[in-house]
Amino acid sequence: PWRSLGLAASELKLAHTLPTGQAFGWVRVGDEYHGCLRDAGVALREHPVSGAAEWRCDASREAAAEAYVRDYFRADVSFAELYGGWSRADARFAKIATVVDGARVLRQDPLECLISFICSSNNNIPRITLMLGRLRELCGDVAAVPGGAGMEASEPRTFPTLERLCGVEERTLRDLGFGYRAPYVAKTARHVRDKGGDAWLAGLRNADRADVKVALLECAGVGPKVADCVALFSLDQADAVPVDTHVWRIARRDFDPTLDDVASITPKVYDRVGDLFRDRFDNAGWAHTVLFAAELPLFADKLPEDVAAEMRAFRVLE
Repeated sequence: PWRSLGLAASELKLAHTLPTGQAFGWVRVGDEYHGCLRDAGVALREHPVSGAAEWRCDASREAAAEAYVRDYFRADVSFAELYGGWSRADARFAKIATVVDGARVLRQDPLECLISFICSSNNNIPRITLMLGRLRELCGDVAAVPGGAGMEASEPRTFPTLERLCGVEERTLRDLGFGYRAPYVAKTARHVRDKGGDAWLAGLRNADRADVKVALLECAGVGPKVADCVALFSLDQADAVPVDTHVWRIARRDFDPTLDDVASITPKVYDRVGDLFRDRFDNAGWAHTVLFAAELPLFADKLPEDVAAEMRAFRVLE
């Protein structure tokens, strides 16, 4: 049976959260999203009438899965309240919030998040999803989602354990299509193991943002943007602001036009862009995630016309 997450549609919209480049393990099956949280196969959907998010899994895993789902979606945090504060702080955010509503920041497994964003470098969401899906097929476990009574069945696979990841050779990763990222994944898995494994990564949740970033930058294939993604989406660093071309565009267009005079994103400029968000918004990384989503094609035909026109005009000038 479907179980409520206890969040209204205004608090969580799966379609505004799962496909926006935070996580890459969810597959659309009919009107549902199927994937794994830790060792449990989980199906998610939006209730056909209320729109509120619901979940289900194999009956034997319900107790554990409920804790996983609530943790994953930060069910104890009111994003509606945060949206209100962000809208008061920024008039443009208030316009976007009417369309990009219910977009939550996930709290992912740190190892899965780290490997996922190493794979995100110079890549796109469908290909990242494909690569990580192949990795799951190679060394993840089946965690079935049962069907019946109009509910879809599937057999998603768990993300590989650190032990299994450390056993995957670089050439195998290349065969899976990881390309130049293959040695990064292999080296980072061993680095995490040598540092203390999953417990070391989880312990970073209790560290300061600057210390978390320093620790992550020691991992092969991790630069400032990847480090901030991992910090934001798995390590409780709500003020981490990953800066890529989308975020760079937002900062120049909406916050500080003088950035047009900057030739490249140096470390100093990177921090300056992040500070533009942090100066405006509490939990700046979470606010950034909503603004980032608004730049994606998913919302191109849904935004208020004045906002969309401004975006189009700015791209012409770039």
